[in-house]
Amino acid sequence: MTDQLPEGSAAWLHDIGRWISRVPFRLPFRVRVHGASRMPLEGPVVVVANHSSMVDGPILFGLLPRRVVFLIKQEMFKGVVGTGLRKIGQLAVRRGEPDRAPLLAAQKVLRAGGVVGVFPEGTRGEGDVAEAQ
Repeated sequence: MTDQLPEGSAAWLHDIGRWISRVPFRLPFRVRVHGASRMPLEGPVVVVANHSSMVDGPILFGLLPRRVVFLIKQEMFKGVVGTGLRKIGQLAVRRGEPDRAPLLAAQKVLRAGGVVGVFPEGTRGEGDVAEAQ
């Protein structure tokens, strides 16, 4: 199952990150998951989600029933946060310019039967996916 994460990531850190993403949001915000049973428990999956809040990514990361690798804007990959994101298997994407490396890494995750998550708007929006990037 560790081959479903990008090279250089640590599965155990990914799992700790999922726990950290799940616990702070679930109780205080009464987060409920509906339809989790519709996600296949094995095989490649692409999760496409609206991005209307800063917590969308962490909540999905923690509450989806499987490990997930998100495509995240490169600006987030600085300092300690960037190191952490890489270690938990997230992929940096340069917005507004061609960048094959994260797409090839995502393809490798999918070929290994993993899960890749994307926010097609490329930024936070109203949740209506008015424009995909």
